[in-house]
Amino acid sequence: MISLERIEELGKDSACDSEWCFFKELVSHMGERNVIQARLIMEYRFMESRRLGVKIEPKRAEEEFIAKFGAKYGELYDKNNASSLSYDEIFLRVFNAPKVYEESLPLSK
Repeated sequence: MISLERIEELGKDSACDSEWCFFKELVSHMGERNVIQARLIMEYRFMESRRLGVKIEPKRAEEEFIAKFGAKYGELYDKNNASSLSYDEIFLRVFNAPKVYEESLPLSK
C-alpha cells in the first residue's frame, strides 16, 4: 500500500494539495508502484500535449509512456528501491528532466 507521506507528496500542486480529497482517498487503497506510474503517465500526457500543441488522449499517452519509459521505470522502481526516492527524483530519472511545478513557472501576462 502507498504511504500517507507519498500520497501527500503526489498531491503537491493539485486541487487537493492541502486537504483530503477523492484522489487521495482513491489512491490510499492502491499500491505505490502503480500510483506513481499512473502519475508519470499523466505527466507525460501533459508534456506531450503541450509539446505537440494538441491534446493527446489518455490511451495514447499510456501506450507511448510504456513504449518509451516503461522498462526504465520498472527497472528504477524494482531494482533501485524507488519507494525510498522522492517523486521528483523518480520523475528526473525517468524523463531525464526535473519536475517543474506551476508555482515555479514565470507568470505570463
